[in-house]
Amino acid sequence: PNFIGYYDKEEAHKWDLEDMRLTGYEEGIEKGIEQGIEQNKIEIAKNLLSLDVSIETIAQATGLSMIEIEQLKNE
Repeated sequence: PNFIGYYDKEEAHKWDLEDMRLTGYEEGIEKGIEQGIEQNKIEIAKNLLSLDVSIETIAQATGLSMIEIEQLKNE
């Protein structure tokens, strides 16, 4: 009986580790996608600034705050 219980604990632990690994992987993918989207917004804002588009319009188009766009303009 002790051997069977020990085996079950080991199997449960293996499944827990696999779940954590997969969850971490998925979270990493999501975080990477979010960072890519944010970087894309910044690049679009920079391009629009170079075309002399108003900060208000850029904020509406990208979802960035006017403060963030002002900071990009001053870089």
